[in-house]
Amino acid sequence: DKSNSVKVKVYTVPQARKDDGGDYTCTATYENDKKVSATGTATIRYTDDDAPEEYVAAGKDTTISCKFYGDEVDTVTWKDPKGDDIPSDGNDYTISDSTPYANKVKEVSLTIKADTAVPGNAGVYTCIGTWSTKQPETVLEYKETVLIKEAKLTASTNVLGVGGTTTLSCTYTKDTTGTTEVLFMKSGTATQIPGPPATEQDTEDNDTARKVMTLTDTNAAIEGEYSCKVTYGTDKLVVEAEPLMISVRRPKEEADESYAKEGDDVTLTCTFVSDAPSGLQWKKSDGNIVETDSDAGITVGQMTSDKNEHSITLQIKGVKQSNGNIYTCEAKWDSDEPGTLTLTRTLRIPGVPTVTSGTENSLVMKVETAQTFTCTYDHKSEDAKVSVTWSRYGKDIPNDDGKVQEATRTGEKGQSLFVISSASPADTGRYKCKVKYPGDVEQESAEFVASVREVKITEPSANQMLKATSTATFSCVVTGEDQDKREWLSGETLLSTTTTGIEINDEPTKEGVANSELKISDVNEGTTGTYTCRVTFKDSTTVSSSGVIITVITGLTLTVGESTTKGDASTFKCEYSSGLSTEALPNPKVSILQNGEALSDSLLTLIDKGRVEYTVTNVAGPNSGKYTCSMSADDRGTLKTDSQDFKVNDVTEITPSNGILNNPLKLTCHIYGTVVADSAITWTPSIADVSKGASVDNDDEFYKQSILEIKNLGEATKGPYTCSVDFGSGSSEKVESKEITFASFSVLLTEDVAVKKVGEAVTFTCSWTLDKEKLSLKATVQWVKEEDDELNTVSEARTDEQITKTDILELTSLEINDGGKYKCRVTFGEFGDITSDSSKVLVVTAVEPAESANTNSIGIRNGEVTLTCKFMSSEKITEVDWKDTTPSSKDDGTWDTEKKEQTISATFNKLQIGEMTKECLAKFACPNENSNCADTIATSQKVTVVGISKLESSKEVAEVGDDVKLTCTYVSHENVAVTWEKDKNDLSTDKNYVITSGSTTSVLSFADNKVTQDNNGEYTCKADYGGDTEADTLSLIQNVRGVTLAETTLKKGTEDTTITCKVGGDSPQSVTWSKDGKEITENVADNTLTLKVGTEDGEEYQCTATWSDDKSLTAKTTVHVYAFQTQPSSVAEAFAYTASMTCETKPTKGAFLRITWKNGDSSLDWTDPNVVKTDKGNGQFTYKSIREVLLLKKQSYSCVAYATEAFSIESEKAEFTVQGVISVETHVNKKEKSTDCDSALIPLL
Repeated sequence: DKSNSVKVKVYTVPQARKDDGGDYTCTATYENDKKVSATGTATIRYTDDDAPEEYVAAGKDTTISCKFYGDEVDTVTWKDPKGDDIPSDGNDYTISDSTPYANKVKEVSLTIKADTAVPGNAGVYTCIGTWSTKQPETVLEYKETVLIKEAKLTASTNVLGVGGTTTLSCTYTKDTTGTTEVLFMKSGTATQIPGPPATEQDTEDNDTARKVMTLTDTNAAIEGEYSCKVTYGTDKLVVEAEPLMISVRRPKEEADESYAKEGDDVTLTCTFVSDAPSGLQWKKSDGNIVETDSDAGITVGQMTSDKNEHSITLQIKGVKQSNGNIYTCEAKWDSDEPGTLTLTRTLRIPGVPTVTSGTENSLVMKVETAQTFTCTYDHKSEDAKVSVTWSRYGKDIPNDDGKVQEATRTGEKGQSLFVISSASPADTGRYKCKVKYPGDVEQESAEFVASVREVKITEPSANQMLKATSTATFSCVVTGEDQDKREWLSGETLLSTTTTGIEINDEPTKEGVANSELKISDVNEGTTGTYTCRVTFKDSTTVSSSGVIITVITGLTLTVGESTTKGDASTFKCEYSSGLSTEALPNPKVSILQNGEALSDSLLTLIDKGRVEYTVTNVAGPNSGKYTCSMSADDRGTLKTDSQDFKVNDVTEITPSNGILNNPLKLTCHIYGTVVADSAITWTPSIADVSKGASVDNDDEFYKQSILEIKNLGEATKGPYTCSVDFGSGSSEKVESKEITFASFSVLLTEDVAVKKVGEAVTFTCSWTLDKEKLSLKATVQWVKEEDDELNTVSEARTDEQITKTDILELTSLEINDGGKYKCRVTFGEFGDITSDSSKVLVVTAVEPAESANTNSIGIRNGEVTLTCKFMSSEKITEVDWKDTTPSSKDDGTWDTEKKEQTISATFNKLQIGEMTKECLAKFACPNENSNCADTIATSQKVTVVGISKLESSKEVAEVGDDVKLTCTYVSHENVAVTWEKDKNDLSTDKNYVITSGSTTSVLSFADNKVTQDNNGEYTCKADYGGDTEADTLSLIQNVRGVTLAETTLKKGTEDTTITCKVGGDSPQSVTWSKDGKEITENVADNTLTLKVGTEDGEEYQCTATWSDDKSLTAKTTVHVYAFQTQPSSVAEAFAYTASMTCETKPTKGAFLRITWKNGDSSLDWTDPNVVKTDKGNGQFTYKSIREVLLLKKQSYSCVAYATEAFSIESEKAEFTVQGVISVETHVNKKEKSTDCDSALIPLL
């Protein structure tokens, strides 16, 4: 445009896109290279592309949103699927926008409220943005398809009996675009319930589908809440139906029996699990109903209910035999099937058992006879576990003693047998049988007396011969019940304590046994005779013992030899004197004993029948000893004199007379007579390497051995030797040995020390050489082992005639007890044996556990583990330890000499996840210092430490509705089982949580992936690895912030009401109340607001909780106030008139459920079927209830109206006064025991 010197250049953006918005710059360049620029902004108005279909669950708030970009849009409106505008302040939807407009984006959200979110409101929702005040005028639309799905579960009947059938129907919204999966579940599980597969069923419309599943043969396990879960597409949406309770009417317990003794108080209880029955009652076996009878002590209780359990009791005080019965508890329902259920409770009152043997209550048995006692008792029920115990003198008899036979049952009686196959005095007793019934009810029989009578003299146990003037003592044991008196007899003569020298001591009977003792002092030949013990029982029966014969000898003497000098002659004499007849003393015999042994009759000379002599012509040491004179007669016992010593001082010989060259040898000198001290014994000659050893007394008063030890036998030490003994008082004896002959031998044991393990093998080699001058001698070899200072053979002896021999001992599959010191012993004919000087030492070791399963233990994080090692060794363990580690505690144990083992243990704590290996060591002392022996035993144990490594929440602090997941990470193990707890309550069956566990992680999710205030608390992940290992746990606190109020608050118009704001999660900084946007400060305390009298209906209150991070949450409630009034419409003027009452209720909103009446404080259990309901408009009604009552006396009535089951209002009481008096005369006909009213009163009444 040259006229005004303006040049215009235009830049056009064709088909503008959203990213074409922004700042544009135009630059003009002049000829002198000067540049001038101008900048302008292009704004692109647009919205997002239409959203894909969104699946949502019915009955839940659902929010969608639209965004408009560019300059700020003027108006935004939403249209429902029908094309109608959605109001911003409607009851069905909520529209909110982002304020202020920022970042050139306007976002407006639409919330479909829960009540509106039904399948009928599914479809395309359109958001329209309009720019009307700014050019150009622009209208943009955004569309979002919302598919609302729901599922409902119904049952053909949700109350049924055991064995019944019900059909579950899951009706759900169809999905035309994808697959649908239906799952029937029981509360607490996430899997299909067992049973026949679900089948399709037609529905009434084309928008829904239905699947049905039939539950048959129902039982207690079927009972519970059921739901159906519908999954649309591939995890597009999961919809779960509201739970439906299926109840199975059934008795809680099985039919059973109970037992009681007469006089006991008994209570029978029956419980039915179900909806509440219309009645419970007890019946007897004859069908008659049991009713309360205070005179008979019978009380039938009222039905009580606890949730779904309903019970009734039957109490009988002081039961009698007649109360025993089969009682049936009957429950009835007015609707559904089964209408009647029964449960039996059998009450048994067993009688007292009886014990008999034949028909008697007591029995006298003879020794070795057989007898059976029978206990008969009540046993009416075959299934009842009844036990029988027998007792003797109040002490139970074990059932395994062979006498108690297994109880049997015939008809309604039981029997237990106590069988004595061969009676003995020990079977005497007072017996009872005790029968134990279920419930620890016991009945005991009367006492049954069994008596096995026996009288026995126990001292002396045989006929006895006594010396005159001594004391005779007798003991008698009497067995048998009901003893009257015990007596002693000599022949036929009854002995009495009034006779000088006679003493009788009688002990009282205890458990059927009594003792009696007879003492006769200063006996003489007149005491000789037969003695018996006699007992008289209370039934006049007498029993006598076998007789014991006492024979009294007036004189018995012993005369020992007159000379104790070696080489002299000595004569020993034994004689007796007695005036007894041949009958009293048949075949008398006297003997002489040396050191308790009778001398052979061939050494004795019989002088006459009362005297013998023993003559030694050449007295020597072996004649020394203690001599005794003994007298006996046929079946009359034996009488001995006191012993007398006879000592002959003598030294008899020195042994042996040969030995083995270059080996030790012990010579023994045999000494008799007076036992002398070692200092009185002298060996000669005195030679180097020859010394006197310790003497051997042999516990003999007349014999001793003196030892001479030759350390190395050879030419210089072969003797002869002399042993001299000084007996004192100028008496001495000596003996000289011969020159000792000897042969030359050598024995060699190869190797030194071997250390072997259990199960290995070892070989020993022994070589010996015989002196070439003794070619004719045989060599016999045998292996021996040194144990506890003794040499015990470990192989069979083997003989060989060769001059040189080598023998091998091979031990295979060694055991601990094979360890020790081994030697070889070679015997060379008359020269005796020679044992190898040095030992072959074998050490056998083992350790447990070696490579057993216990070497790989399982430990738990932060816990402790105890490891144990057992060392075994044929040589003593001297030191134990754990290598390169310090246990928290340890026990080194002690060496067990007998078992040759030592067990040690150590505890390691504060375990960390991973693997650790611990080595235990033991040392033993090598038996040969110069050997190279491995003196250490070692083993190792590996411990795998498992547990939880981490527990974390995706949101430590969440708000209601957030998606939160708790993740528990742990060590994988084949036996690991992971469980979750909340506030110490198990969550495995809680339907509000979903647990998904893998090999190393377990994730806890919340129902519908949204947390609620109920999810606040401490969560614990527990990993249990099985066996004896403790479980590992980790816990964390999950905070869920939320604020809740009751959606509707009900208030009585005449009372104050308190409403509480429930705040969840961590503690807020403040909680405030408001109404109509204005804060309330009065009547507020501890999160509560008190609504005073005068509160208006329909007011909305709001509580707001604010936290330290400036986040806040709000909840609202609407208050409905209920008013109430009642009045009587008339007062009765005369007796027997009816009065009418009117109860008028005026709820301000909604409707009452029902109206009931009360007489005083007692409910009339009557709901007026004639309630008049008057419409007040605005959805409110007036309720009027009229009740006619027959008035006989002054009464007061009130009515109760229920807004909900938990919220009711009671009116004031209406008083009715009766005008007029009536008297009734009662006539009693005593004979007929009946009462009649005067017929004249009938019309009036």
